[in-house]
Amino acid sequence: MTSFFTDNTSPLASVAVSWPAPIHSYDVHVYYDLSQYEEAQQLKAKAQELFPNLPQSRMWERPIGPHSKPMWELDIHQAVDFARVVPWFAVNHGNLSVLVHPNTGDMVKDHTENAMWIGERVELDVAMLARAQAAHQIKK
Repeated sequence: MTSFFTDNTSPLASVAVSWPAPIHSYDVHVYYDLSQYEEAQQLKAKAQELFPNLPQSRMWERPIGPHSKPMWELDIHQAVDFARVVPWFAVNHGNLSVLVHPNTGDMVKDHTENAMWIGERVELDVAMLARAQAAHQIKK
């Protein structure tokens, strides 16, 4: 049985879809604590099976960057994939928290005002994002 999320014969499969400016991609962060490691690992494996063309990070077993909990990340570079991936996470996240955010060049807004949460929100180090964004602006 083919599901909506993996069926490339849908009418959307032939439609050219692009990100509205200033978005150039989306990130999906899946958070877990150590007691949820196996659940997070299973979700990651299933996402890799269903969306093999989308890059995934490793499972970080400690907080990294602005993230206050261990997590793994999936990147959505093609707008057409958003319609398949995000609804799938909405109904399959289980007990895990998922942050879905655009990449527009404004790291603070992308992770806060422009972000969507599936499940419970996880605290982010917004000050770290602001410092990283300022450093990036200086390098330009």
